[in-house]
Amino acid sequence: MKSMLKLFGLLMVAGILRAEPLPVGPGQITTANAGESLTVFTYKPPTYRGGPLFVICHGVSRNAEDYRN
Repeated sequence: MKSMLKLFGLLMVAGILRAEPLPVGPGQITTANAGESLTVFTYKPPTYRGGPLFVICHGVSRNAEDYRN
């Protein structure tokens, strides 16, 4: 649980520092985490006008793309 909280915090900080707008539709961002690449899958609806962010932490199957799609 602590490692998930650390990862979430890292992703939040990385997102703030990166500060690039997400493209509309499905996408992905690759960032470094403890010396390893971490791919984060994204989806931004065409009707998005700002608001809350919904984060899904998938399970051990490493199938984030399935969750996004």
